[in-house]
Amino acid sequence: MFDRPVGARAETAMTQLDPPASKSWSAELAFATRIANEAGQLTLEYFRRPGLKVESKGDGSPVSQADQRAERLLRERIASTYPKDAILGEEEGLLEGSSGRTWILDPIDGTQSFVHGVPLYGTLVALEAGEDIVVGAVAMPAVDELVSAARGLGAHWSIGAGPPQPARVTQTADPKAA
Repeated sequence: MFDRPVGARAETAMTQLDPPASKSWSAELAFATRIANEAGQLTLEYFRRPGLKVESKGDGSPVSQADQRAERLLRERIASTYPKDAILGEEEGLLEGSSGRTWILDPIDGTQSFVHGVPLYGTLVALEAGEDIVVGAVAMPAVDELVSAARGLGAHWSIGAGPPQPARVTQTADPKAA
């Protein structure tokens, strides 16, 4: 999916930043949520649109205009807000950074669903600090839902303009009762 071999990070990523458990990731979470929603809304301009241009990437997977435009928007927002951070996207690959942090993007996770008019796709934005994923947001614009999480802040789920609700796992030990 991405053209970065496992472990191929800048040396500074391992030496400069070891994300402390006590750091608050709230600003980065709010940012990731905002840009995932914004890029997701952009994809809706193309969703179920007749004549959507879809090409095949080198690995045979589809890529649409919506994928390319959404990733471009995400990259522009990140570069303007966090210019020292690296960016790794499915469509454009890796842009090196110097902060030891990497934003990981999948502008349309579920492109097959997207190009066939199935609303089960999402715009994914994550932040890796050192070796750890510390923030993640998944906007599912066609069903108007969002799931987000950050280290130390928990996971949340929201529908439409409703307030985020804590995402929880069941307390039951018996899977049949869950």
